Amino acid sequence: GLDADGIRWFYSSIAGLSVSEAGDKLALLKCTIIFETAIGDLSRAEDAAQALVAQARRLQDTASLISALKFAHYPPRRLGHLSLARERLQNAMQLAERYRRPHARATIVDFLGGLNLDYGYYDEAIRLTHDVTDQPKPLGGAFRQQSAVDTRAIALCLAGRCDAARQLVSAPSAVMARGRQRSKYFSLAATLMVATCDGDTRRIDECLSEFDSVRDRLFRHSGLDVIAVAYATALLRARGRHPAVEFAHWYACVARRDRLPLPAQLAALLEA
Repeated sequence: GLDADGIRWFYSSIAGLSVSEAGDKLALLKCTIIFETAIGDLSRAEDAAQALVAQARRLQDTASLISALKFAHYPPRRLGHLSLARERLQNAMQLAERYRRPHARATIVDFLGGLNLDYGYYDEAIRLTHDVTDQPKPLGGAFRQQSAVDTRAIALCLAGRCDAARQLVSAPSAVMARGRQRSKYFSLAATLMVATCDGDTRRIDECLSEFDSVRDRLFRHSGLDVIAVAYATALLRARGRHPAVEFAHWYACVARRDRLPLPAQLAALLEA
């Protein structure tokens, strides 16, 4: 969900637990990474990531190490350490391929696609999403498939190829009917980017209305840059420069937690 108070309450209720089982230690470190990355301290998240990988290596269990490396890529991804985030995912990929874990591999490829999207490597992000979706038997489940499609649509739009993205997005009402909270706003950003490119004012207004209703909560989490770009670009088109610039300043200077370079579209609004 989007309730920061609820996240803090849950984490505070488990952070002080004394755990002895190796699996419980892994689970607690994962919870720490989730909390610190989402709304806590990114440096503490990286400390937990290092501890998680070390603990998983001591277990000498392939599934645990793959999972740990996937989790451990989040803090450097948000801290702006692209090479370390990529290295951890590539190490997880090597294990998944060596030990024939196709579903884990699909998740890792999707993560790599999102990582490249975050850092502006759109062509590579697009290529990786095809590796998830264009298999004889779709892997990773419906959520992973949808994530790859959304990543591709957003990357296509940001690469100036909205025509190719149009067939990949859904109507706002269909997107909002999905169950997963954060992921549906990623899907909605893809829909909004295409609508903005097309000048579809009705669909732009529908999407903006949904984002308006959660703006103060949604954009205070980590990993929201591409959604912020979609929202700001649509604001500029539908409501004019002042609301777009105002949002860009608030997002970059108040709400944003990530330390990777600010997307060019938002940086341009800051200079306005």
